[in-house]
Parts: sequence; structure tokens; C-alpha cells
Amino acid sequence: LEFRRVLFRSVSQSRYGQYGKFLSTNGSSLLWATGGGGGGGSTWAVNVFDYLSTAQQSDVQAGTLLLDCAPAIQTAANAVKAVGGTLLFPRGQYRLDSSIVLDYSAETLDPTQGATNRITLMGEGDGATQLTATFGGAAIDHRGGTTGTAGVHSFFIVKGISFYNSTPRQAGSIAIKMDNTSLWHFEDISILGFEYGVKGTDVLSGCWTSGRLWSCTYGLRCEYVDFSRPNAISIRSVAIAGNRRYGVYVLGPALFTMYGGSVEGNGTDANGLGDSDPIRDTCWGIKADDAGVEGVVGFSVHGGYFEGNSGAVPVIVWTAPVGLMASVMAAKTSEVIIFSVAPLIFRRC
Repeated sequence: LEFRRVLFRSVSQSRYGQYGKFLSTNGSSLLWATGGGGGGGSTWAVNVFDYLSTAQQSDVQAGTLLLDCAPAIQTAANAVKAVGGTLLFPRGQYRLDSSIVLDYSAETLDPTQGATNRITLMGEGDGATQLTATFGGAAIDHRGGTTGTAGVHSFFIVKGISFYNSTPRQAGSIAIKMDNTSLWHFEDISILGFEYGVKGTDVLSGCWTSGRLWSCTYGLRCEYVDFSRPNAISIRSVAIAGNRRYGVYVLGPALFTMYGGSVEGNGTDANGLGDSDPIRDTCWGIKADDAGVEGVVGFSVHGGYFEGNSGAVPVIVWTAPVGLMASVMAAKTSEVIIFSVAPLIFRRC
């Protein structure tokens, strides 16, 4: 049976759509041939409500946040991770008292070796599905492979989910933590009130399309530790605002691109401080530090909106002594853009 949209109802009567070929059913879970974890094999879609108790389901639907859902969600995630696929979150508010860990560190995820156990986390939309962390750790902790080619094949997708922390900017709190993760994709997600919104170490390349990154201490940070530099980071139509130290900090990138979206009111910890105060040097809108260390770098902003960022400057590109191609096209900003080394090509219009 071929079809363009799969619909199923959980106990919450929620609907999900996905493309693919229908293969079989297992309660409210679906098995289809493409989508979700992908990779050329069959993948499961598992509904987290199948793993919650009746009391937890009611708590999620009412949004009262009285019951911890993390252990049940972890069990559901482990079921998906075993074969690859999509973990579905019906609309509602889920309380997390501990991390959801997606650990692929001991596995080889190379699709040429038949690996298809990639995971997608999918909610019903930003604002409809909310995960609220109550602790000072990572709400989602994704760990890619650390040996062979595993790291560069550790795909990870999050769609249609909002992340909140119950204690604004709680020390140690992270909405999404990634290590040795490649080809990550965020779509229609919002992150509010963590110490770090997204923190990635040895992440190779990724894209965030639509959403918000608001009111954290540090917005998005990607850096090299011992495996890979952030070779290609793309941010599209994301509102980055009100993060107290910075909006984005990418260390050692080969390519950073921003399409549309806005960078507003970041670096507010620097407000009222003198130019000599060291805190000012830790505050900005977007910064690409030590860019070009792999021999080539591109930095571009297309149609972005910059306003009210405090601290050093709204956009900084700190380059190693190699070629830099940079462009700021049709971006609304009255603020300063600084390059520590003059670029070979710089276009602003």
C-alpha cells in the first residue's frame, strides 16, 4: 500500500504525517520503509505515550509537570535506537528530571556497513510539544561514535519540539548536548532558559531551520576537542535573542552561514560595564573564532537582522592567517562587524 501521509492516533488522539511505504503495525507504532532514521532500511516510529503510565499521560496533557517522564522516554528511545527510526512526542508538556541519553559511542554508524539505527525526535510543533528540564544537566544528550568512521556518520534530527528549563539559566543546564555528532538537523524547535542552548563538541556539520534561541546564558556553541572541527554550520530563519553572554560561538569553523533570522539583544551581561571590563570580551552576537584553521573558510550572512547586541560587537570573525571569504548581503544592521585579519574577499550590501 503506497500513500503520501501516514496517520495514526495515540491515546492522546494526536496525528503525525510522514512519507513512505506502509509495512506493518504494532499497536500505535508504525513501520515504514523510508523517513525517520532512514538509511535505506525499514525504520520504526514509536509513540512515547505507549511507554507512559495513565497518570503520566494525564500530567503531560494537562501541562501540570508533576510527574517525571524521563525514565519512560529513555526506554522508548532505547527501543527506537536499537533499529533506527522516529520517536514521536504527542502535544503536551513533559517533565524531565534527568537526561535522555542517545549513546552511539560504542557503535559504528557507517551506512556502507549496513547501519540504519539513526534516530529522529519529532514533536507536534514548536510550542505544542514541550520538554521541560528541572535539573542542571543536558535534556537531550547525543553521543556519536569515537572510533573509525562512526563519528562522521552519526546522524541526529530534532523536529517540532520546544525545550524549557524550570529554573532560568540554571548552572550546568543544556537543552541539547552533542559530542562526535555529524549531519545533525534541527527544524521548528525553540530553546529557552538554559545555561547553554546547544553545546556541541567535535560536531562536523549541521543545520538549524526555523525556531528560537532565547534567554539562555550562552546560545549555541560548537567547538573542536579531539575529533572534528565544525566544518559546516548553517542557521536559517532562527530568532537568536536575549542570550546574556552570546548568541552563537563557533570555534574553528571552515564554513558558517546564516540565512535570514535575527540576532537581537544578546550580550546583555555587558550592559553598563566599562570598555576595560573583561566581561565585555565574553559578550557578543555571533563570533567565529580561529576560523580557517583547516585552510579555507567562508563566513556569510544573508538577510539577517542585527540590533541591540552588547559587549564586544554583534559579529566577529577571528581568523587564522589563511584565506577568508566573507559576505554580509541584504542584512539590516547599524552595528559594527569586525575581522581581526583582513579578508581576501569581503562583500557587504
